[in-house]
Amino acid sequence: MAKTPTMNYKSFADSVKSGSIRSLYALEGPEEYLARAALNALRAAILPAGLESINETVLDNPPIDELINAVETLPAFAERRLVFVRAMDIFTVDRVRDSQARSDALAEYLPRVPDSACVVFRVPINADKRRSALKALLAEAAVVSCAPPSDYEIGLFVCREAKVRGSSIDARTAAFLIDWSGRDLIRLAGELDKLCAYRAGQSIRVEDIEALAIRTEESTVFQWLDALIDGNAASSLSILDALNESGGSVFPLLALAEKRLRQMLYVDHMAREKRPFADIVKQSGMPDFAVRRELRKTQTTRSQPRSIALRAGLALLMETNEAIRSGRLDESDALPRIQFGLSGMPLSG
Repeated sequence: MAKTPTMNYKSFADSVKSGSIRSLYALEGPEEYLARAALNALRAAILPAGLESINETVLDNPPIDELINAVETLPAFAERRLVFVRAMDIFTVDRVRDSQARSDALAEYLPRVPDSACVVFRVPINADKRRSALKALLAEAAVVSCAPPSDYEIGLFVCREAKVRGSSIDARTAAFLIDWSGRDLIRLAGELDKLCAYRAGQSIRVEDIEALAIRTEESTVFQWLDALIDGNAASSLSILDALNESGGSVFPLLALAEKRLRQMLYVDHMAREKRPFADIVKQSGMPDFAVRRELRKTQTTRSQPRSIALRAGLALLMETNEAIRSGRLDESDALPRIQFGLSGMPLSG
């Protein structure tokens, strides 16, 4: 059979629905939700109801002989047997016993997978594509890309999954949820479970998300900066307390704060160039509602370019980072220093 080009999830799902099922698949990419969905689609298509447990084998880092035995076992009252290989250390690790011999043995076997089996490998994010086994897998298998979807695709996912759960959410509120809880599809699905149960068939609102959904560290840092820049001292101090209580290293927080200020600076620059709104959203990497908010702020600071204050804020973050690394400033003093410095800058016009 000719090599199938790498498929996105939709192409894969369409092929499974049409009955075009290969004997060998590789699920490649970091988005675990899509990998699980792909496996579940194959389960639904291959395994007869009531006989699932006797026609599926799940393996974690199996010896090659054990893997071959599972693949060669004939299905019971079904056309195919499903073998899911959840992990293989020979895709990633060099210094394990007999790793090269095992890698070569798997590479030699993969072209001989019988039509009575459907073998699915989960390719780890840190896979080494120089390994003979992985080279053979990617050459022989139908590769399904589990790459992170775009913000637009995630928005469609949120709206679709809310409808499946009996509720609804508009595009702008979906964008707020993504900005609040992150872009991981498994996490978003879990948040939608809570929100839809709470709303009981009604539309999900921003205030529901603020009350119930878990906020990511990135969202927390961004909201802290937004409150500072808007001159909302009470809100910014409350969020600062939450950040201080997290107890983690301050460096990831500084990196997130720097990212947000760079985004704000970029939006300000493009707005002054009168770039189309869609271009600003795409190039800045910010959700559309956040870009609209930034544009409103940019429009209120025409007399004194907002970029001056944004650059000063960015310089403060970089100086703080350097002061900690050089030992001149304790990590515990970093966020209060930024709180004090940014609150005195004319960022909100």
